[in-house]
Amino acid sequence: MDLLAIVSSLRRHWVITVVMTLLTVVGALGVVALTPRVYNSNASFVLVNPEPQPSGAELLVDPSLAGVNWDNPYLRFANEGTVGQVLAARMSSDSVRGALSGQGADPDYEVSQSAVSSQIIDVVGTGSTAEAADATLALVNQRMEDELAAMQKVYGADDRTLITLLPVATPTSAHLMVSGTIRTLVGVGAAGALLLFAAISLAEARRHAREEVEEARRPTTGRHGYTGPQSPGGRRERSGSTAAEIQPEARPSGIDVIRTPHGGEESDLADTGPRSVRLQLSATAGARDA
Repeated sequence: MDLLAIVSSLRRHWVITVVMTLLTVVGALGVVALTPRVYNSNASFVLVNPEPQPSGAELLVDPSLAGVNWDNPYLRFANEGTVGQVLAARMSSDSVRGALSGQGADPDYEVSQSAVSSQIIDVVGTGSTAEAADATLALVNQRMEDELAAMQKVYGADDRTLITLLPVATPTSAHLMVSGTIRTLVGVGAAGALLLFAAISLAEARRHAREEVEEARRPTTGRHGYTGPQSPGGRRERSGSTAAEIQPEARPSGIDVIRTPHGGEESDLADTGPRSVRLQLSATAGARDA
């Protein structure tokens, strides 16, 4: 179906087109009105390693350094991204998420490693308002610092031996996220278009079926001059009150036709022998129909 045929179908069934368009518009307005607003506030942090353990010369200068507990297990990993993976997993756990939710944070916040570097942690605070998103971000940032320190102090490591978080940039102000609403609106529009063309296709099929029935019932002239309705198969049926006019057959030579009192015809054959043969041709309408 080309574009011109589609436009013609839409104009032919304009009532269906208007109704389906109005329903689609109402659905889109309902999505905009009923979909809750979502605000996001973003922040990024880089993981900073502590100073290396003091050398022997530094211990001679400051003997107090010898009493510092350097037993931080996360300093032993060769892969620097391990700390970020563990921290993101702890922040995404149900226990931490539930605790932050109890403090007033939105439970849909996100903590993940950056795609740029495994040493960078991206934090997204969410909320139904801009203020709620900013508050969620602040609570998540504070809890993330506490979790990072707690997981490194499992063996009682000193604070001077801990990996810390350094903000990459100032956290962004909360902004409205419209991508989800736009995706929903696109889905509503696509569903409305599909329903519209389905309804148009059904209406077109019914119209063609009705035209075929009307064409079958329309009387037309047959081959022998009679009229009658057409059967569904395309053949013309003989009407009960109308008979076909049968053309008279060619008469053999030597036959004379004589009109009878009953409206029929008689024919005389030429005498060819001792007897004459008389043929009566019935021409009544009933006999012809039979």
